Amino acid sequence: MRKRYYYIVAVVVLMALFCCDYIFTQDKIVERVHVEEWIVPVYAVDSKGNSVPDLTKSDIELFVNDKKIIDFSFLKRDFFSDKKAGLPDRKRAGENEKIIVLVFDVALSKSFAIMRAKSIAEKLVKNAGLNTRFIVFKIESFQGLAYLGGPTKNKARLYNIIKKKVPSRSNERSVSSLVNEAESTNSKYQHEEYMFFLFEHMKYLSKKSSYFAQSFQSLYYAISNMVGTKFIYLFSEGISKAAWIRGDTHANRMAGYLLKSGAVLFFINPTGGRGSHPESGEGFLQVLSTISGGKYLYGDTEKINSEIKNVHRAYYEIAFRSPDDRNGQLLRITVKSKRKQIMIHTIRTLEKTKKYLSLNDFEQKLMALNMVTKDSLFKLPLSSEDARITDVVVEDNTTCYQVAIPEHFRNQRVDLFKVMLPGGNAKAVITKSSVNLSSDKFEIQMGNLEDYDPYFVLVNYNLGIALVNGLMVRKIKITDVSFRENILSFRLSDYKQKKLKDKDIGLLKVIVKILNDNGQELSSDEKVISSIKNTSLLNIPIMKSLIGEYNFLIVARDLISGEEVNVTHPISIK
Repeated sequence: MRKRYYYIVAVVVLMALFCCDYIFTQDKIVERVHVEEWIVPVYAVDSKGNSVPDLTKSDIELFVNDKKIIDFSFLKRDFFSDKKAGLPDRKRAGENEKIIVLVFDVALSKSFAIMRAKSIAEKLVKNAGLNTRFIVFKIESFQGLAYLGGPTKNKARLYNIIKKKVPSRSNERSVSSLVNEAESTNSKYQHEEYMFFLFEHMKYLSKKSSYFAQSFQSLYYAISNMVGTKFIYLFSEGISKAAWIRGDTHANRMAGYLLKSGAVLFFINPTGGRGSHPESGEGFLQVLSTISGGKYLYGDTEKINSEIKNVHRAYYEIAFRSPDDRNGQLLRITVKSKRKQIMIHTIRTLEKTKKYLSLNDFEQKLMALNMVTKDSLFKLPLSSEDARITDVVVEDNTTCYQVAIPEHFRNQRVDLFKVMLPGGNAKAVITKSSVNLSSDKFEIQMGNLEDYDPYFVLVNYNLGIALVNGLMVRKIKITDVSFRENILSFRLSDYKQKKLKDKDIGLLKVIVKILNDNGQELSSDEKVISSIKNTSLLNIPIMKSLIGEYNFLIVARDLISGEEVNVTHPISIK
Protein backbone atom coordinates (compact mmCIF):
# COMPACT_ATOMS: atom_id res chain seq x y z
CA MET A 1 0.00 0.00 0.00
CA ARG A 2 1.37 3.42 -0.90
CA LYS A 3 1.96 5.90 1.85
CA ARG A 4 -1.31 7.36 3.06
CA TYR A 5 0.48 10.68 3.47
CA TYR A 6 0.59 10.98 -0.30
CA TYR A 7 -3.17 10.60 -0.53
CA ILE A 8 -3.64 13.49 1.88
CA VAL A 9 -1.18 15.41 -0.29
CA ALA A 10 -3.32 14.59 -3.32
CA VAL A 11 -6.33 16.16 -1.61
CA VAL A 12 -4.53 19.42 -0.89
CA VAL A 13 -2.75 19.49 -4.26
CA LEU A 14 -6.05 19.26 -6.12
CA MET A 15 -7.46 22.09 -4.03
CA ALA A 16 -4.36 24.24 -4.50
CA LEU A 17 -4.35 23.72 -8.27
CA PHE A 18 -7.97 24.84 -8.54
CA CYS A 19 -8.51 27.44 -11.30
CA CYS A 20 -8.83 30.89 -9.75
CA ASP A 21 -11.41 31.95 -12.35
CA TYR A 22 -13.89 29.32 -11.13
CA ILE A 23 -17.35 30.87 -10.55
CA PHE A 24 -18.94 29.93 -7.23
CA THR A 25 -22.62 28.96 -7.52
CA GLN A 26 -25.20 27.47 -5.21
CA ASP A 27 -28.43 25.63 -5.97
CA LYS A 28 -31.51 26.59 -3.99
CA ILE A 29 -32.65 23.65 -1.91
CA VAL A 30 -34.70 23.03 1.20
CA GLU A 31 -32.48 21.96 4.07
CA ARG A 32 -33.24 20.40 7.41
CA VAL A 33 -32.26 22.26 10.57
CA HIS A 34 -28.80 21.11 11.65
CA VAL A 35 -27.13 22.16 14.89
CA GLU A 36 -23.33 22.16 14.86
CA GLU A 37 -20.74 22.57 17.59
CA TRP A 38 -18.02 25.15 17.11
CA ILE A 39 -14.64 26.06 18.57
CA VAL A 40 -13.69 29.74 18.31
CA PRO A 41 -10.02 30.65 18.94
CA VAL A 42 -9.47 33.93 20.82
CA TYR A 43 -6.47 36.13 21.62
CA ALA A 44 -6.61 38.98 24.13
CA VAL A 45 -4.24 41.96 24.43
CA ASP A 46 -4.43 45.26 26.29
CA SER A 47 -4.21 48.76 24.82
CA LYS A 48 -0.39 48.56 24.83
CA GLY A 49 -0.36 45.26 22.95
CA ASN A 50 0.55 43.15 26.00
CA SER A 51 -1.06 39.74 26.46
CA VAL A 52 -3.95 39.35 28.91
CA PRO A 53 -3.64 35.80 30.30
CA ASP A 54 -6.24 35.99 33.11
CA LEU A 55 -9.60 36.36 31.32
CA THR A 56 -12.53 34.28 32.56
CA LYS A 57 -15.93 33.48 31.09
CA SER A 58 -17.49 36.33 33.09
CA ASP A 59 -15.23 38.78 31.20
CA ILE A 60 -16.53 37.72 27.78
CA GLU A 61 -19.66 38.29 25.73
CA LEU A 62 -20.35 36.14 22.65
CA PHE A 63 -22.70 37.15 19.83
CA VAL A 64 -23.64 34.97 16.85
CA ASN A 65 -25.57 36.70 14.06
CA ASP A 66 -26.01 39.63 16.48
CA LYS A 67 -27.75 37.33 18.99
CA LYS A 68 -26.17 37.03 22.44
CA ILE A 69 -25.14 33.48 23.33
CA ILE A 70 -25.33 32.58 27.01
CA ASP A 71 -24.46 28.89 26.93
CA PHE A 72 -20.78 28.62 25.98
CA SER A 73 -17.51 27.48 27.53
CA PHE A 74 -14.40 29.62 27.77
CA LEU A 75 -11.05 27.90 28.38
CA LYS A 76 -7.48 29.14 28.63
CA ARG A 77 -5.17 27.18 26.34
CA ASP A 78 -1.39 26.96 25.88
CA PHE A 79 -1.05 27.63 22.15
CA PHE A 80 2.52 26.52 21.64
CA SER A 81 3.12 23.60 24.02
CA ASP A 82 -0.42 22.29 24.60
CA LYS A 83 0.66 21.40 28.13
CA LYS A 84 -1.74 21.59 31.04
CA ALA A 85 -0.78 20.82 34.60
CA GLY A 86 -1.32 17.20 35.54
CA LEU A 87 -2.86 16.23 32.19
CA PRO A 88 -0.99 13.37 30.46
CA ASP A 89 -0.44 13.18 26.70
CA ARG A 90 -3.18 10.64 26.10
CA LYS A 91 -5.76 13.18 27.33
CA ARG A 92 -4.32 16.12 25.44
CA ALA A 93 -4.53 14.11 22.23
CA GLY A 94 -8.33 14.44 22.43
CA GLU A 95 -8.28 18.23 22.40
CA ASN A 96 -9.29 20.15 19.32
CA GLU A 97 -6.55 20.02 16.70
CA LYS A 98 -4.88 23.19 15.47
CA ILE A 99 -4.12 23.72 11.79
CA ILE A 100 -1.55 26.39 10.93
CA VAL A 101 -1.46 27.42 7.29
CA LEU A 102 1.77 29.11 6.22
CA VAL A 103 1.45 31.16 3.01
CA PHE A 104 4.64 32.65 1.54
CA ASP A 105 4.30 35.45 -1.02
CA VAL A 106 7.17 34.97 -3.47
CA ALA A 107 5.33 36.87 -6.22
CA LEU A 108 5.51 40.40 -4.79
CA SER A 109 7.97 40.28 -1.86
CA LYS A 110 11.68 40.96 -2.18
CA SER A 111 14.31 38.34 -1.39
CA PHE A 112 15.37 39.72 2.01
CA ALA A 113 11.70 39.82 3.12
CA ILE A 114 11.23 36.20 2.03
CA MET A 115 14.34 35.13 3.96
CA ARG A 116 13.05 36.85 7.08
CA ALA A 117 9.64 35.23 6.59
CA LYS A 118 11.24 31.77 6.44
CA SER A 119 13.07 32.43 9.68
CA ILE A 120 9.86 33.52 11.44
CA ALA A 121 7.99 30.49 10.10
CA GLU A 122 10.69 28.13 11.35
CA LYS A 123 10.30 29.65 14.81
CA LEU A 124 6.54 28.97 14.65
CA VAL A 125 7.19 25.36 13.70
CA LYS A 126 9.77 24.95 16.46
CA ASN A 127 7.33 26.16 19.13
CA ALA A 128 4.32 24.21 17.82
CA GLY A 129 2.54 21.87 20.23
CA LEU A 130 1.56 18.23 19.88
CA ASN A 131 -1.85 19.00 18.40
CA THR A 132 -0.64 21.27 15.60
CA ARG A 133 -0.50 20.34 11.93
CA PHE A 134 1.07 22.61 9.31
CA ILE A 135 0.19 23.11 5.65
CA VAL A 136 2.56 25.17 3.48
CA PHE A 137 1.70 27.16 0.34
CA LYS A 138 3.44 29.78 -1.76
CA ILE A 139 2.02 32.41 -4.12
CA GLU A 140 3.88 32.50 -7.43
CA SER A 141 4.00 35.29 -10.01
CA PHE A 142 1.28 34.91 -12.67
CA GLN A 143 0.47 31.41 -11.34
CA GLY A 144 -1.27 31.96 -8.03
CA LEU A 145 -1.38 29.55 -5.12
CA ALA A 146 0.96 26.54 -5.17
CA TYR A 147 0.95 23.70 -2.64
CA LEU A 148 4.29 22.85 -0.98
CA GLY A 149 3.55 20.33 1.76
CA GLY A 150 1.42 19.05 4.63
CA PRO A 151 -0.74 18.62 6.53
CA THR A 152 1.98 17.29 8.81
CA LYS A 153 3.29 17.45 12.37
CA ASN A 154 6.76 16.33 11.27
CA LYS A 155 8.99 19.29 12.10
CA ALA A 156 12.02 18.02 10.22
CA ARG A 157 9.90 17.72 7.08
CA LEU A 158 8.53 21.23 7.59
CA TYR A 159 12.00 22.74 8.01
CA ASN A 160 13.03 21.05 4.77
CA ILE A 161 9.96 22.36 2.91
CA ILE A 162 10.51 25.92 4.11
CA LYS A 163 14.24 25.84 3.37
CA LYS A 164 14.14 24.20 -0.07
CA LYS A 165 10.72 24.92 -1.55
CA VAL A 166 10.25 28.60 -0.69
CA PRO A 167 12.47 30.46 -3.20
CA SER A 168 13.90 33.94 -2.74
CA ARG A 169 13.00 36.36 -5.53
CA SER A 170 14.15 39.88 -6.43
CA ASN A 171 10.69 41.18 -7.20
CA GLU A 172 10.33 44.77 -8.41
CA ARG A 173 7.83 46.68 -6.30
CA SER A 174 7.91 50.09 -7.98
CA VAL A 175 9.25 51.64 -11.22
CA SER A 176 12.03 49.78 -13.01
CA SER A 177 15.50 51.18 -13.76
CA LEU A 178 14.37 51.79 -17.34
CA VAL A 179 11.55 54.05 -16.16
CA ASN A 180 13.93 55.83 -13.80
CA GLU A 181 16.26 56.50 -16.73
CA ALA A 182 13.38 57.72 -18.87
CA GLU A 183 12.37 60.14 -16.14
CA SER A 184 15.84 61.66 -15.67
CA THR A 185 16.69 65.13 -17.01
CA ASN A 186 19.31 63.85 -19.47
CA SER A 187 17.22 60.96 -20.66
CA LYS A 188 17.40 60.00 -24.32
CA TYR A 189 13.69 59.18 -24.16
CA GLN A 190 10.91 61.60 -25.11
CA HIS A 191 8.08 62.38 -22.73
CA GLU A 192 5.69 60.17 -24.73
CA GLU A 193 8.14 57.25 -24.51
CA TYR A 194 8.54 57.80 -20.77
CA MET A 195 4.76 57.73 -20.32
CA PHE A 196 4.59 54.53 -22.35
CA PHE A 197 7.23 52.87 -20.16
CA LEU A 198 5.42 53.99 -17.03
CA PHE A 199 2.06 52.77 -18.30
CA GLU A 200 3.40 49.36 -19.34
CA HIS A 201 5.22 48.89 -16.05
CA MET A 202 2.08 49.80 -14.10
CA LYS A 203 0.16 47.22 -16.14
CA TYR A 204 2.81 44.62 -15.29
CA LEU A 205 2.67 45.34 -11.55
CA SER A 206 -1.12 45.45 -11.63
CA LYS A 207 -1.34 42.06 -13.35
CA LYS A 208 0.98 40.48 -10.77
CA SER A 209 -1.13 41.98 -7.99
CA SER A 210 -4.31 40.61 -9.57
CA TYR A 211 -2.91 37.05 -9.63
CA PHE A 212 -1.81 37.54 -6.03
CA ALA A 213 -5.34 38.52 -4.97
CA GLN A 214 -6.97 35.65 -6.90
CA SER A 215 -4.84 33.15 -4.98
CA PHE A 216 -7.04 33.56 -1.94
CA GLN A 217 -10.02 31.98 -3.66
CA SER A 218 -7.93 28.82 -4.06
CA LEU A 219 -6.77 29.11 -0.44
CA TYR A 220 -10.40 29.29 0.71
CA TYR A 221 -11.32 26.10 -1.14
CA ALA A 222 -8.21 24.37 0.21
CA ILE A 223 -8.88 24.92 3.92
CA SER A 224 -12.52 25.93 4.47
CA ASN A 225 -13.72 22.35 5.05
CA MET A 226 -10.86 21.35 7.33
CA VAL A 227 -11.77 20.29 10.86
CA GLY A 228 -9.99 22.03 13.75
CA THR A 229 -9.10 25.53 14.86
CA LYS A 230 -7.37 27.17 11.90
CA PHE A 231 -4.74 29.91 11.66
CA ILE A 232 -3.40 31.56 8.51
CA TYR A 233 -0.01 33.26 8.59
CA LEU A 234 0.49 35.24 5.38
CA PHE A 235 4.10 36.38 4.91
CA SER A 236 4.03 39.24 2.42
CA GLU A 237 5.11 42.82 1.82
CA GLY A 238 1.63 43.37 0.37
CA ILE A 239 0.74 45.17 -2.83
CA SER A 240 3.03 48.19 -3.15
CA LYS A 241 1.86 51.78 -3.44
CA ALA A 242 3.16 51.73 -7.01
CA ALA A 243 0.67 48.98 -7.92
CA TRP A 244 -2.28 49.58 -5.60
CA ILE A 245 -4.67 52.48 -5.37
CA ARG A 246 -7.04 52.80 -2.43
CA GLY A 247 -10.53 51.78 -3.41
CA ASP A 248 -9.55 49.01 -5.81
CA THR A 249 -11.09 45.56 -5.33
CA HIS A 250 -8.01 43.53 -4.44
CA ALA A 251 -8.32 43.95 -0.67
CA ASN A 252 -12.10 43.31 -0.71
CA ARG A 253 -11.67 40.19 -2.84
CA MET A 254 -8.96 38.74 -0.60
CA ALA A 255 -10.77 39.66 2.61
CA GLY A 256 -14.00 38.04 1.41
CA TYR A 257 -12.39 34.63 1.01
CA LEU A 258 -10.26 34.96 4.16
CA LEU A 259 -13.37 35.82 6.19
CA LYS A 260 -15.18 32.68 5.01
CA SER A 261 -12.19 30.43 5.73
CA GLY A 262 -12.97 30.33 9.47
CA ALA A 263 -9.32 30.99 10.33
CA VAL A 264 -7.60 33.44 12.65
CA LEU A 265 -5.56 35.70 10.39
CA PHE A 266 -2.04 37.07 10.81
CA PHE A 267 -0.58 39.34 8.12
CA ILE A 268 3.18 39.40 8.64
CA ASN A 269 5.26 41.98 6.78
CA PRO A 270 8.91 41.11 7.53
CA THR A 271 9.96 44.67 6.58
CA GLY A 272 7.45 47.44 7.18
CA GLY A 273 8.11 50.92 8.46
CA ARG A 274 8.75 52.46 5.04
CA GLY A 275 5.77 54.80 5.16
CA SER A 276 5.11 56.62 1.88
CA HIS A 277 7.86 54.88 -0.10
CA PRO A 278 6.48 53.59 -3.44
CA GLU A 279 7.59 50.05 -2.55
CA SER A 280 5.73 50.01 0.75
CA GLY A 281 2.73 47.68 1.00
CA GLU A 282 1.84 48.63 4.55
CA GLY A 283 -1.23 50.58 3.52
CA PHE A 284 -2.65 47.59 1.65
CA LEU A 285 -1.94 45.11 4.46
CA GLN A 286 -3.42 47.47 7.06
CA VAL A 287 -6.60 47.87 5.01
CA LEU A 288 -6.77 44.11 4.46
CA SER A 289 -6.34 43.35 8.17
CA THR A 290 -9.04 45.90 9.06
CA ILE A 291 -11.57 44.44 6.60
CA SER A 292 -10.87 40.81 7.49
CA GLY A 293 -10.30 41.20 11.22
CA GLY A 294 -6.71 39.97 10.98
CA LYS A 295 -3.71 41.15 12.97
CA TYR A 296 -0.96 43.05 11.13
CA LEU A 297 2.64 42.53 12.31
CA TYR A 298 5.69 44.16 10.76
CA GLY A 299 9.36 44.89 11.37
CA ASP A 300 12.51 42.85 11.73
CA THR A 301 12.59 39.17 12.62
CA GLU A 302 13.23 39.67 16.33
CA LYS A 303 10.41 42.20 16.70
CA ILE A 304 7.85 39.99 14.92
CA ASN A 305 8.89 36.85 16.83
CA SER A 306 8.49 38.78 20.09
CA GLU A 307 5.01 40.05 19.12
CA ILE A 308 3.86 36.58 18.06
CA LYS A 309 5.10 35.08 21.33
CA ASN A 310 3.41 37.85 23.31
CA VAL A 311 0.04 37.48 21.57
CA HIS A 312 0.06 33.70 21.91
CA ARG A 313 0.52 33.90 25.66
CA ALA A 314 -3.16 34.89 25.90
CA TYR A 315 -4.82 32.18 23.82
CA TYR A 316 -8.32 30.97 24.66
CA GLU A 317 -11.00 28.81 23.06
CA ILE A 318 -14.75 29.39 23.12
CA ALA A 319 -17.00 26.37 22.49
CA PHE A 320 -20.69 26.71 21.67
CA ARG A 321 -23.52 25.16 19.68
CA SER A 322 -24.82 27.15 16.73
CA PRO A 323 -28.27 28.72 17.09
CA ASP A 324 -31.16 26.67 15.75
CA ASP A 325 -31.93 28.88 12.75
CA ARG A 326 -31.63 29.00 8.96
CA ASN A 327 -30.22 32.49 8.56
CA GLY A 328 -27.75 31.94 5.75
CA GLN A 329 -24.62 29.85 5.37
CA LEU A 330 -22.32 32.04 7.46
CA LEU A 331 -22.38 32.66 11.20
CA ARG A 332 -21.17 36.17 12.07
CA ILE A 333 -19.05 35.97 15.23
CA THR A 334 -18.52 38.85 17.66
CA VAL A 335 -16.53 38.42 20.88
CA LYS A 336 -16.46 41.37 23.30
CA SER A 337 -14.56 41.93 26.51
CA LYS A 338 -16.41 43.41 29.48
CA ARG A 339 -13.09 44.58 30.87
CA LYS A 340 -12.02 47.96 29.54
CA GLN A 341 -9.14 48.53 27.10
CA ILE A 342 -8.84 44.88 26.12
CA MET A 343 -8.63 44.04 22.42
CA ILE A 344 -10.02 40.71 21.24
CA HIS A 345 -8.48 39.07 18.17
CA THR A 346 -10.55 36.22 16.75
CA ILE A 347 -12.42 35.05 13.66
CA ARG A 348 -15.23 37.09 12.10
CA THR A 349 -17.30 34.31 10.53
CA LEU A 350 -17.88 30.55 10.59
CA GLU A 351 -19.26 28.67 7.63
CA LYS A 352 -21.87 25.98 8.25
CA THR A 353 -21.35 22.55 6.77
CA LYS A 354 -22.95 22.67 3.34
CA LYS A 355 -25.45 20.12 2.14
CA TYR A 356 -24.36 18.08 -0.83
CA LEU A 357 -26.66 19.82 -3.32
CA SER A 358 -25.37 23.19 -2.12
CA LEU A 359 -21.83 22.34 -3.23
CA ASN A 360 -20.63 23.46 -6.62
CA ASP A 361 -19.08 20.94 -8.99
CA PHE A 362 -15.55 21.52 -7.76
CA GLU A 363 -16.54 21.16 -4.09
CA GLN A 364 -18.43 17.94 -4.83
CA LYS A 365 -15.32 16.46 -6.42
CA LEU A 366 -13.26 17.46 -3.38
CA MET A 367 -15.87 15.81 -1.17
CA ALA A 368 -15.54 12.56 -3.17
CA LEU A 369 -11.75 12.75 -2.82
CA ASN A 370 -12.05 13.23 0.94
CA MET A 371 -14.44 10.29 1.26
CA VAL A 372 -12.10 8.02 -0.70
CA THR A 373 -9.07 8.90 1.44
CA LYS A 374 -11.15 8.49 4.62
CA ASP A 375 -9.36 11.44 6.16
CA SER A 376 -10.92 12.88 9.33
CA LEU A 377 -9.27 16.26 8.67
CA PHE A 378 -12.17 17.33 6.41
CA LYS A 379 -15.86 17.92 7.15
CA LEU A 380 -18.18 15.78 5.02
CA PRO A 381 -21.88 16.51 4.29
CA LEU A 382 -22.82 12.84 3.83
CA SER A 383 -22.68 9.63 5.81
CA SER A 384 -20.94 6.74 4.06
CA GLU A 385 -21.09 2.98 3.68
CA ASP A 386 -18.41 0.71 2.27
CA ALA A 387 -19.22 -0.45 -1.23
CA ARG A 388 -19.29 -4.25 -1.68
CA ILE A 389 -17.54 -5.38 -4.86
CA THR A 390 -18.71 -8.81 -6.06
CA ASP A 391 -16.48 -9.18 -9.14
CA VAL A 392 -13.54 -7.46 -10.86
CA VAL A 393 -12.60 -7.93 -14.54
CA VAL A 394 -9.24 -6.45 -15.62
CA GLU A 395 -8.53 -5.83 -19.30
CA ASP A 396 -5.73 -3.98 -21.13
CA ASN A 397 -7.14 -0.48 -20.82
CA THR A 398 -9.99 -0.78 -18.30
CA THR A 399 -11.02 -2.43 -15.06
CA CYS A 400 -14.69 -3.31 -14.54
CA TYR A 401 -16.08 -3.49 -11.00
CA GLN A 402 -19.39 -5.20 -10.28
CA VAL A 403 -20.92 -3.51 -7.23
CA ALA A 404 -23.70 -4.89 -5.03
CA ILE A 405 -26.40 -2.21 -4.69
CA PRO A 406 -28.21 -2.15 -1.32
CA GLU A 407 -31.99 -1.97 -1.37
CA HIS A 408 -32.21 1.67 -0.26
CA PHE A 409 -30.10 2.69 -3.31
CA ARG A 410 -32.11 0.81 -5.93
CA ASN A 411 -34.33 2.45 -8.54
CA GLN A 412 -32.83 5.85 -7.85
CA ARG A 413 -30.64 8.29 -9.73
CA VAL A 414 -27.27 8.89 -8.07
CA ASP A 415 -24.02 10.72 -8.78
CA LEU A 416 -21.00 8.58 -9.64
CA PHE A 417 -17.51 9.93 -8.94
CA LYS A 418 -14.50 8.12 -10.37
CA VAL A 419 -11.33 9.02 -8.47
CA MET A 420 -7.82 8.21 -9.71
CA LEU A 421 -5.24 8.74 -6.95
CA PRO A 422 -1.53 9.15 -7.77
CA GLY A 423 1.24 7.58 -5.76
CA GLY A 424 3.14 10.89 -5.42
CA ASN A 425 2.42 14.60 -5.62
CA ALA A 426 0.70 14.51 -9.01
CA LYS A 427 -2.82 15.85 -9.44
CA ALA A 428 -5.71 13.50 -8.71
CA VAL A 429 -8.08 12.82 -11.61
CA ILE A 430 -11.80 13.01 -10.75
CA THR A 431 -14.82 12.71 -13.04
CA LYS A 432 -18.51 12.96 -12.21
CA SER A 433 -21.57 11.55 -13.97
CA SER A 434 -25.22 10.79 -13.16
CA VAL A 435 -26.44 7.16 -13.34
CA ASN A 436 -29.59 5.10 -12.65
CA LEU A 437 -29.36 2.13 -10.30
CA SER A 438 -32.16 -0.08 -11.57
CA SER A 439 -31.14 -3.44 -10.07
CA ASP A 440 -29.20 -5.08 -7.26
CA LYS A 441 -25.93 -4.93 -9.26
CA PHE A 442 -24.13 -2.16 -11.11
CA GLU A 443 -21.00 -2.19 -13.24
CA ILE A 444 -18.42 0.59 -13.04
CA GLN A 445 -15.66 0.80 -15.64
CA MET A 446 -12.43 2.60 -14.73
CA GLY A 447 -9.58 3.39 -17.10
CA ASN A 448 -6.17 1.97 -16.22
CA LEU A 449 -3.63 4.77 -15.66
CA GLU A 450 -0.02 3.99 -14.84
CA ASP A 451 0.95 4.87 -11.23
CA TYR A 452 -2.68 5.67 -10.34
CA ASP A 453 -5.08 3.71 -8.11
CA PRO A 454 -8.83 3.68 -9.00
CA TYR A 455 -11.63 4.35 -6.50
CA PHE A 456 -15.27 5.39 -6.77
CA VAL A 457 -18.11 7.02 -4.81
CA LEU A 458 -21.86 6.60 -5.45
CA VAL A 459 -23.84 9.46 -3.87
CA ASN A 460 -27.54 9.08 -3.08
CA TYR A 461 -28.24 12.77 -2.42
CA ASN A 462 -31.90 12.15 -1.55
CA LEU A 463 -30.89 9.99 1.42
CA GLY A 464 -27.62 11.78 2.19
CA ILE A 465 -25.62 8.53 1.97
CA ALA A 466 -22.66 7.51 -0.19
CA LEU A 467 -21.29 4.10 -1.16
CA VAL A 468 -17.52 4.41 -1.08
CA ASN A 469 -14.79 2.19 -2.47
CA GLY A 470 -11.87 3.90 -0.75
CA LEU A 471 -8.61 3.37 1.11
CA MET A 472 -8.53 0.64 3.71
CA VAL A 473 -7.47 2.33 6.94
CA ARG A 474 -5.35 0.04 9.10
CA LYS A 475 -6.30 -0.44 12.73
CA ILE A 476 -3.61 -1.17 15.30
CA LYS A 477 -4.47 -2.99 18.51
CA ILE A 478 -2.27 -3.31 21.60
CA THR A 479 -2.89 -6.56 23.48
CA ASP A 480 -1.35 -9.00 26.00
CA VAL A 481 0.46 -6.33 28.04
CA SER A 482 2.72 -7.62 30.82
CA PHE A 483 5.73 -6.42 32.83
CA ARG A 484 8.35 -8.73 34.33
CA GLU A 485 11.96 -8.18 35.36
CA ASN A 486 12.05 -4.66 33.87
CA ILE A 487 10.80 -5.93 30.49
CA LEU A 488 7.51 -4.56 29.11
CA SER A 489 5.91 -7.05 26.70
CA PHE A 490 2.88 -6.64 24.43
CA ARG A 491 1.54 -7.58 21.02
CA LEU A 492 0.51 -5.32 18.14
CA SER A 493 -2.25 -6.94 16.12
CA ASP A 494 -3.75 -5.93 12.75
CA TYR A 495 -0.57 -4.11 11.76
CA LYS A 496 0.55 -4.77 8.18
CA GLN A 497 4.26 -4.62 7.52
CA LYS A 498 5.49 -2.30 4.74
CA LYS A 499 8.24 -3.63 2.47
CA LEU A 500 10.35 -1.75 -0.01
CA LYS A 501 12.21 -3.96 -2.50
CA ASP A 502 11.99 -6.91 -0.06
CA LYS A 503 13.47 -4.86 2.76
CA ASP A 504 11.47 -4.08 5.90
CA ILE A 505 11.42 -0.38 6.70
CA GLY A 506 10.72 1.30 10.01
CA LEU A 507 7.21 2.68 9.82
CA LEU A 508 5.95 2.16 13.36
CA LYS A 509 6.95 4.18 16.41
CA VAL A 510 6.27 2.85 19.91
CA ILE A 511 6.39 5.27 22.83
CA VAL A 512 6.33 4.02 26.43
CA LYS A 513 5.73 6.45 29.28
CA ILE A 514 5.66 5.84 33.03
CA LEU A 515 3.04 7.90 34.87
CA ASN A 516 2.34 8.36 38.56
CA ASP A 517 -1.14 8.23 40.08
CA ASN A 518 -1.71 11.90 39.23
CA GLY A 519 -0.98 11.31 35.56
CA GLN A 520 2.37 13.10 35.69
CA GLU A 521 5.05 11.76 33.36
CA LEU A 522 8.09 10.29 35.11
CA SER A 523 9.96 8.89 32.11
CA SER A 524 9.54 8.36 28.38
CA ASP A 525 11.20 6.00 25.92
CA GLU A 526 10.50 5.65 22.22
CA LYS A 527 11.54 3.16 19.58
CA VAL A 528 11.02 2.85 15.82
CA ILE A 529 10.09 -0.73 14.93
CA SER A 530 11.61 -1.81 11.61
CA SER A 531 10.30 -5.39 11.47
CA ILE A 532 7.23 -6.94 13.05
CA LYS A 533 4.92 -9.87 12.49
CA ASN A 534 1.30 -9.95 13.59
CA THR A 535 2.00 -12.89 15.90
CA SER A 536 5.27 -11.69 17.40
CA LEU A 537 5.70 -10.34 20.92
CA LEU A 538 7.42 -6.99 21.42
CA ASN A 539 9.80 -6.67 24.38
CA ILE A 540 10.78 -3.17 25.52
CA PRO A 541 13.44 -2.86 28.28
CA ILE A 542 12.51 -0.29 30.94
CA MET A 543 15.67 1.13 32.44
CA LYS A 544 14.03 3.37 35.04
CA SER A 545 14.44 2.05 38.61
CA LEU A 546 11.17 2.67 40.43
CA ILE A 547 9.36 1.15 43.40
CA GLY A 548 5.63 1.58 43.92
CA GLU A 549 2.34 1.74 41.98
CA TYR A 550 2.54 3.23 38.48
CA ASN A 551 0.92 3.20 35.07
CA PHE A 552 2.49 2.39 31.71
CA LEU A 553 1.15 4.48 28.84
CA ILE A 554 1.89 2.63 25.59
CA VAL A 555 1.46 4.60 22.37
CA ALA A 556 1.77 2.97 18.92
CA ARG A 557 1.94 5.42 16.02
CA ASP A 558 1.70 4.34 12.37
CA LEU A 559 4.16 6.61 10.54
CA ILE A 560 2.39 6.04 7.21
CA SER A 561 -1.21 6.86 8.09
CA GLY A 562 -0.57 8.93 11.22
CA GLU A 563 -2.99 6.68 13.13
CA GLU A 564 -2.21 6.47 16.83
CA VAL A 565 -3.58 4.14 19.51
CA ASN A 566 -2.71 3.87 23.18
CA VAL A 567 -3.42 1.79 26.26
CA THR A 568 -2.73 2.37 29.93
CA HIS A 569 -1.53 -0.61 32.00
CA PRO A 570 -1.17 -0.47 35.79
CA ILE A 571 2.01 -1.95 37.29
CA SER A 572 3.32 -2.64 40.75
CA ILE A 573 7.11 -2.50 41.09
CA LYS A 574 8.60 -3.99 44.27
